[in-house]
Amino acid sequence: MLLHRTFSFVLLFSLVFPGSASGNPTWFVSTPTGRIVSEKELELPVGDGTGLVSELDRLARRDPEPNPVDLSRYQLVGDSGALRLQVGRQSMPIEGLILEETPRQGFSLHIEGGPRKAIISGFVLQTEAELIEGDALGLSNGDNRLGGVAGEISPLTQGAVQLRLKAGYLEGTREGPHSLQQGEAWSMAAEAEIGTKLVLRGEFAGSRYDSGPFWAEQQGRASVLSARYGSVLHRRSGAPVQWHIGVENSTVEPGFRSLGNPHLLSDRERVRVFGAGRRDNVRLVWHVGKERNNLDELSHRPITESTDHSVALYYNHRAPLWWLGTPRHSLIYDGYHRRPIDGDTEEVRYGAIDDTRNRFQYRLDFSRRNWEWGAGYRFIAYEDNLAPWRDSDEQSIDVRAEARIAERIFLSPFAEFGLVQIGEEECQTRRYGLKGRVILIPERLQGVWNAQLSYRELPAHRWEASSSLSGEVVATLMPPRTGRQGLSLSLSGHRRNWERENSQQVKEYGFFLNLRSTLG
Repeated sequence: MLLHRTFSFVLLFSLVFPGSASGNPTWFVSTPTGRIVSEKELELPVGDGTGLVSELDRLARRDPEPNPVDLSRYQLVGDSGALRLQVGRQSMPIEGLILEETPRQGFSLHIEGGPRKAIISGFVLQTEAELIEGDALGLSNGDNRLGGVAGEISPLTQGAVQLRLKAGYLEGTREGPHSLQQGEAWSMAAEAEIGTKLVLRGEFAGSRYDSGPFWAEQQGRASVLSARYGSVLHRRSGAPVQWHIGVENSTVEPGFRSLGNPHLLSDRERVRVFGAGRRDNVRLVWHVGKERNNLDELSHRPITESTDHSVALYYNHRAPLWWLGTPRHSLIYDGYHRRPIDGDTEEVRYGAIDDTRNRFQYRLDFSRRNWEWGAGYRFIAYEDNLAPWRDSDEQSIDVRAEARIAERIFLSPFAEFGLVQIGEEECQTRRYGLKGRVILIPERLQGVWNAQLSYRELPAHRWEASSSLSGEVVATLMPPRTGRQGLSLSLSGHRRNWERENSQQVKEYGFFLNLRSTLG
């Protein structure tokens, strides 16, 4: 048995001093969210993969009594091969319609094994993704809790067809603005790989949701079906062509709603066709889609149909172009159009959407042995057919470079210029920055920094300005080697200033200390 330990220690102090140009402000100590934070992060894997990762937040507000240490972010993982226990921040055991990928606080148990690669998971999570101060496990509030089980198995793992089956169920509660919300959801999914070219996937889900005594209980279904076919075309001369094309259809009924996936939009049906291809140093990616809402065609709601599309082309030259370097091109175009399709009644017009957005972006970069540079241009046009005063055009140009000016010194300057026009009003933005890295002692000591300036000209002679400066020094006290831990110490800090035309100023200072040990 191989025993290994890694230890990481992080201290974070952040101070904010808001004031005015008069120089006589009343001041307090806080982060941008209104507090001073001291974070400690412990990472201590021991034995058969058992590990601990924690961040201890010590909160000191302007309250008369200091707050106690708060375990707001941590992760405890124990893994013995077939059994895995995870406490704290969770990666989601179900992927799909009923549970989004956003991490949550809680605990889960996973059992894996068998010739069919079966996995069974049980979990209890905090319903909301946001951390709650003072709740280390995230489960102290019984009205903000989500629990469930998930499983997957591979009945076919060899031969021309490989099949993976998944299923999950969850139920929970969440505190709403006026009442307690309750719900449950289930899903079943199958994914089949036929040969090396065709992949088929399907997922079906259902839910029951109760928003409280003032609303009726909702029930609904959702589904996603997709197929992807890919191949390689070999040519007698030149490089082969790799390509794939696919189609996806998804339907979410009006009554479908899962506590684990609150951002999934219901009452809509979408069809998407997508594809990609590559030959040598040229790559193409594209998609077209069509969506429609108000599936029950309710008379008091508009039916909106939207189409969206995108295409991206990438091309890398093989040889340098004079002294400029080897060019790389990227060209991207995407957009959407939404319009009502169900008549011209007063009720329909009230909630109707009829707008168009298109974006065009081109970038050209050059690279050489010790430096590279490039420039990009972006244009976004938005048109609202029902409210023409919202029409806008946005343009921006950026120039960036990175160079090794000495054996141990690297610099990366950049500049960006933007213009936004909404009706008759304009807003101009200018940003400048310089990043750098210095290797003071090879493999032992290095430093990095990042300085930025930003200025915005707003309508009516208004303006905003900001600046920031950050840096970090990293010292490798003991480099990691096979069977022996390494140790590094870093000290970093930042300063940010904000200022407006009425002389309002905000300043923030932050300092970070990190002691980290890893196994080589």
